[in-house]
Amino acid sequence: MSNHYHLVVYFDPKAPNQWTDLEVAERWLKAYPGKLDKPKYQQQRELRLQAIINNQKQLKTIRNRLGSLSWLMSRINEPIAKGVIKRILSAVISGSLDLSHKHY
Repeated sequence: MSNHYHLVVYFDPKAPNQWTDLEVAERWLKAYPGKLDKPKYQQQRELRLQAIINNQKQLKTIRNRLGSLSWLMSRINEPIAKGVIKRILSAVISGSLDLSHKHY
């Protein structure tokens, strides 16, 4: 079947509760760096890191997300779903896929 996958994950949902605020912020920026992983944005990365550390509400949200298997799976699945939607829309626009029949 090409419409699913299997993933084996070792996951400790309580681990983020043992991390320091700095570790939480660092891990978050490693997981979601955006353009901040590029050397020319080092100063912006440091500012973002400090902004996360100094915002207890955001830090709590991030800590919860880093400890959530559901959040991890949604982040893994999001680009897959977006890619599928893009391919389907492209096929519909080009006329190579007729959505009036359930063959997709």
